[in-house]
Amino acid sequence: MKRIKLFEEFAKSGYESSVMNSMVKKYEKWERGVIKAWGSIFYIDYHSMPTSGKTQPFNQLKRDFIEFFNTPISSDEFEELDDWIQEYGKRGGVPLFNKTVMDKIFKDIAKKTPAPLDFTIYRTSAKEESGVNSYTVNKGSYSNWHADNSVERAYLIPKGTPVIFADADADNGEIIWMPTKSDLIKYRIS
Repeated sequence: MKRIKLFEEFAKSGYESSVMNSMVKKYEKWERGVIKAWGSIFYIDYHSMPTSGKTQPFNQLKRDFIEFFNTPISSDEFEELDDWIQEYGKRGGVPLFNKTVMDKIFKDIAKKTPAPLDFTIYRTSAKEESGVNSYTVNKGSYSNWHADNSVERAYLIPKGTPVIFADADADNGEIIWMPTKSDLIKYRIS
């Protein structure tokens, strides 16, 4: 319990941002592109993506993320990219990715940055969903953005849990976590 309090104190003092920024340095450029895409586009479509099926070669996916996701979110190019992604990023009718490909990418990225301390994350939603999801270290920060039937849930993430620190490339204080159904029960504290 003392470590949790310690992390919360660090968060209040701005230490959390420096921890997140140091973790982000472990990600390759194309991986940061995937994180940026998650923060702006993928999180909307992830749970409805096809689970499997033919996809483009992995090297093509990496090249596209390097090329396209070095683009500022406020630019016209990013708007074109958004339109492209809405169709699951197809090249010649074959998608770059599906849910299985995305899960592998996010798991591999998360292995690079296990949680340095035990800490609490929050998610506001109508239901709990396993798999890739956005969470925040900022309690109450997304409560006003969701439907009336949404609930903010808190999870205690133990040190060593693979997570992605998305603060620099997505939303302020964002953590991407890929819990199983049993993880959601095991780590839920409210």
